[in-house]
Amino acid sequence: MVVDDDAVARGVTQQVLEQAGYEVIPAESGADALAFLARERPSLVLLDLKMADMDGYEVLSMIELQPALQGVPIVVLSGQPPSSMPGSVPSLRKPVRMEELLAAVREHAA
Repeated sequence: MVVDDDAVARGVTQQVLEQAGYEVIPAESGADALAFLARERPSLVLLDLKMADMDGYEVLSMIELQPALQGVPIVVLSGQPPSSMPGSVPSLRKPVRMEELLAAVREHAA
């Protein structure tokens, strides 16, 4: 799952992953991501931190409150270095190089 309110960033990330053979569920907001996560459990969530409706920290907090979502791997994507990531949530700095993105997906996807 790719969660990013920037349509270009979301689309590029989706395209790179699909070309590498991954199935991608795009979400254009934190609310969209949480609605999907209430129904299904993805093998990985790539989560932008800065979004208009709710930021990535809020989405992370909501995921942590859901017992069914415990253990879903999350990798944060951010244009700025995350200041205080909870636990050991890995992160990549935007713009993400294709090699870095694919390596993170291979490493963290369940």
